[in-house]
Amino acid sequence: MEKNKKTIESAINNLKLLYPQSQPGNCELTELDSWESYRFAINERDRWSEKAEFFKFQFMNSMKENDTLKHGRKVLATWKSRNVCIVNGQYLKSNYPDIWLQCTKTHSIRYFMPKLKEKV
Repeated sequence: MEKNKKTIESAINNLKLLYPQSQPGNCELTELDSWESYRFAINERDRWSEKAEFFKFQFMNSMKENDTLKHGRKVLATWKSRNVCIVNGQYLKSNYPDIWLQCTKTHSIRYFMPKLKEKV
């Protein structure tokens, strides 16, 4: 399953490289079974994601300040602290616009946004 996931991710990345810019136009899907299967898979993923988050909350709640969850000698999960440095982009842009321009790079990205709520 992991190999298949990596193959699909690689194929998607290749598509993004081949078609980095969108153009106005439509692509007509003639066979809806795959679209309905996709919608079902996304809905199931969301349903299972909610359940996973519920269990994750329970584990984190039982861990409290501890950083490791174990069963016997086996480590099941860790929940560790780490320091992060976050740049306040709005502050930098408004107070130091010249530095903001030197430190930023704008590029176009494409993203897939399915309309899952709408029945076809």
